[in-house]
Amino acid sequence: DITINDKFTLDGKECINKGWQDSKKTSVISWSADEKLLTITSKIPMQDGTDMTMTETYQMEGANLKVVANANSSFGEWAETYLFDKQ
Repeated sequence: DITINDKFTLDGKECINKGWQDSKKTSVISWSADEKLLTITSKIPMQDGTDMTMTETYQMEGANLKVVANANSSFGEWAETYLFDKQ
């Protein structure tokens, strides 16, 4: 199991959290103009000297929370979408 405990602020300033191994993950949070979409954009340094860029978006779709996560690095790209159903 992996547990990640990141802390963010909603003031648009950079937040620094623990990345992989001894690296630091730098993130900025922003709201869409209509304040219905929250975006977290993060950069994590990779061992090859490049950065991985990750974008996570959070929004309500009806009564459900939709989370879309994308990452891009020298090792490739990935995308995941989660839909959380309110119980």
